[in-house]
Amino acid sequence: MLIRYFLLLLFFFSLNLALSAEISHNVTPPPIPESVLAELEFALTYNVESQNRRPEIRDL
Repeated sequence: MLIRYFLLLLFFFSLNLALSAEISHNVTPPPIPESVLAELEFALTYNVESQNRRPEIRDL
């Protein structure tokens, strides 16, 4: 009886392992469009430049 439970557990473990390997193998993220990358680069550059400048009197 104990051997039967052990074999059943081993079967489900191997099935789970095989399915998770198959799922992770087939899933690839879509490529990021160039326009999105350009907008992200502009936003990050603008944010860094605006943080690096000294505040002026009229900004306060």
